[in-house]
Amino acid sequence: MSSLRPLHIGDVERLAELVVRSREFLAPWEPVRPESYFRLAGQREAVAQSLKSAASGLMEPFVIVDDDGEVAGWINPNNIVRGPFQSASIGPALPRHRRRVLRPPPLPAPRGLSWGRFPTRPRFGPASASFVATGLAVRCSGQTNGGATGVQMSATSDPEGPSEPRKRILFLFSDTGGGHRSATEAMIEALDLEFPGQFESTKVDFFREYYPKPLKFAPEIYPPISRVPQAWGLSFKVSDGKGRTKAVSELAYPYLRRAAQRLVKENPADLIVSVHPLVNTTLMRAMRKSPRPYITVVTDLVSTHAFWFDRRADLVVVATEEAKAKAIDYGIPEGNLRVIGLPVADRFSEQLLDRDAWREKQGWRTDLPVILLVGGGDGMGPLKRVAKAINEARLSATLVVICGRNTELREDLELLDWHMPVHLYGFTSNMPQFMAASDMLVTKAGPGTISEAFISGLPLVLYARLPGQEDGNVSYVVKERAGVWAPRPREVVEAVKRWVEDPGERARAAAASRRVAKPKAARSIARLIADQVGVGD
Repeated sequence: MSSLRPLHIGDVERLAELVVRSREFLAPWEPVRPESYFRLAGQREAVAQSLKSAASGLMEPFVIVDDDGEVAGWINPNNIVRGPFQSASIGPALPRHRRRVLRPPPLPAPRGLSWGRFPTRPRFGPASASFVATGLAVRCSGQTNGGATGVQMSATSDPEGPSEPRKRILFLFSDTGGGHRSATEAMIEALDLEFPGQFESTKVDFFREYYPKPLKFAPEIYPPISRVPQAWGLSFKVSDGKGRTKAVSELAYPYLRRAAQRLVKENPADLIVSVHPLVNTTLMRAMRKSPRPYITVVTDLVSTHAFWFDRRADLVVVATEEAKAKAIDYGIPEGNLRVIGLPVADRFSEQLLDRDAWREKQGWRTDLPVILLVGGGDGMGPLKRVAKAINEARLSATLVVICGRNTELREDLELLDWHMPVHLYGFTSNMPQFMAASDMLVTKAGPGTISEAFISGLPLVLYARLPGQEDGNVSYVVKERAGVWAPRPREVVEAVKRWVEDPGERARAAAASRRVAKPKAARSIARLIADQVGVGD
């Protein structure tokens, strides 16, 4: 028979496993959850919040334990009201357990309330489900007939949540490179972790969803253009500068005005957050008659283009002191600037509980250092030539290659005659675990990947950069001694060989990487957003 015991913090890992397993089935009943909820950090936050509510008397959370003593579900009397109008709500999640639905065990009444058992036969749904959730509003009507408890039940939606309307935050990004989207999602995750249920976040790819042709195809045009670095560098340098960006913006505004005004009209918000340089001036001009609070979060580390900076923004967040200096040069008042860092998903701050066990699960050897080779979500850069050069060096190491969405690259690499242990992957959402399990990172000089590597404590070998835009990233990594610049495959091999053969030197570079990391940047930006709209005062 199943039983109950109070929830405690040690249940986090098991609950994380259960919510992931039940995610698809629970979707019709559950509120919309951010991705962070289904991760270990998200469940740690949820359990901590439940225990905090329990301490204040608003909730008494329990876990359901099966015959073998394993946590198999949970049940939370919450919104507890004591006194003459005593009442509570119950939100159980009960599994289909060993080919049967686990029956709810007796539920003790919350302190100060007087029911004897959990209401019989709550509605469970189809037996094929791995989990079933239901919310039951329970009204305790007092003692009846020899001490039995009279209980009224009715189906309800989730009774928890803030009494004030949620603040609406509009995030403007575009998939011209993966960094803009990942930064946006990191901030949305941080808002939910820091202020659960208090924000309604909307993401808009302004190019794809609103801008006219040919600009609406910018996400599709970006990858091939970025593979011609000389052209990219020339366009970056020719357009950079206050006077030049102003001239370009003046020319483009008549063409973009209606799209920008429609974007604002169709996405009402209490505050707008931009993570892209090519929307700021146009949108703020379109809002001149009805301005809204506006924060620009610069997702370049050092080499920041003038398009990022418009004096009408209420706040501009940058990642480094070098970027702050450029912002001031471009006319942003110092009082409107915040040096915080790049927003990165919370999962990169989590350590693997057992690094060797995770490696073994992936089929990696645990007795060799791991070289992680990454070319971004699209597998860009001279990744194939670098992989071949490392292979030909016959290093005493394991090579892990993330090919991203570049299926042709992966197929080509699979045909190589490998002289070292190698593991090839396509696009993955488990990059935090890959970094945490690796010993060094070989990658292009993208700001997001560099920031993730810093947090993961990985020394960096940078083999490619976008001229102009990523030049400063290389200089920054080298200056901080967190990595090296190796633009030729043979230079990459020389760098990783030193770190493979000299663990002490590798450890020093790893320590430098951790020293410049800013793992709490996303949460700091979330608190900045909250402060701007009066949440958490």
